[in-house]
Amino acid sequence: MRWYHLLIFIPIFGFSQTSYQVIDTVNNKGIPFVNIWIKNSQKGTTADETGKFQLDFETTDTLVFSAVGHKSKTVDGKSISQNILMHRNIEQLKAVVIRNPKSKKEQSFGTFHKSDYRNGITCTTQPWMVGSMVSYRDDFKTTPYIKEIRFSTRTKVKEAKFALRIYRMADSLFENPIHQEPIYGYAKRGKKISSIDLENKNILFPEEGLAFIVEFLLIDANRRQQKISIVNRKKTKQWSTYFDPVFSLRADKQLSTAGILYSQGHWYKPATFVFKNSELAIQLVMTD
Repeated sequence: MRWYHLLIFIPIFGFSQTSYQVIDTVNNKGIPFVNIWIKNSQKGTTADETGKFQLDFETTDTLVFSAVGHKSKTVDGKSISQNILMHRNIEQLKAVVIRNPKSKKEQSFGTFHKSDYRNGITCTTQPWMVGSMVSYRDDFKTTPYIKEIRFSTRTKVKEAKFALRIYRMADSLFENPIHQEPIYGYAKRGKKISSIDLENKNILFPEEGLAFIVEFLLIDANRRQQKISIVNRKKTKQWSTYFDPVFSLRADKQLSTAGILYSQGHWYKPATFVFKNSELAIQLVMTD
């Protein structure tokens, strides 16, 4: 019998009768898929396509809002309004994204193995982000542009949506992604290699290194129910909620210098308690 191990958080359920919406201050429209955390807790959620969400919290809580292209925001529970305004991030990119000439050469870094599917990382009822810090290497010199990134995934839903964030490693607080628009990926049902085309982003891999981070989205399309065994005298089972996809972990470190985790409103670098001797199973396709 083959065992599959998943790294998860214990689910915590909240109920709220109030609906909130995250609004862009420029166009006054809802911001899709904003991740919301209650700071220093295991509770959070993801806004829907219109920026609306529901979340149970106390007046003493602090809520953290995060969306690519917008400045992160914290709001006290006692002063929150039904419309939460987020300002666009107008920070200038530091020459990471430049024009990409027509490519002639291509190289791939990082390999996938069937054994990668034995261990994976997913989430339950709180949004969080995981990723890898990748240092610059001499092999990138002849193919310095990122054409594509691939992940080893599995899911039981028809198509699981996730977000990708890319930061400079010099951005120690991970406040400003190198891209101003959200980047989304899709994992098809089953065990697949899920890829995101980055060629039109024209990303030149900087010598300071990059952090590649996947963001789980707690939306209905990603939701699935699964029975899990409870270790007790009766060996009972209960239904638990998960949000796909599951990202495979690779036992041999091929690319990353450290694993990263964002949870409870905080970055953990390195997140050794999650990754230990493994890394997120990714492959970079580089071009000239």
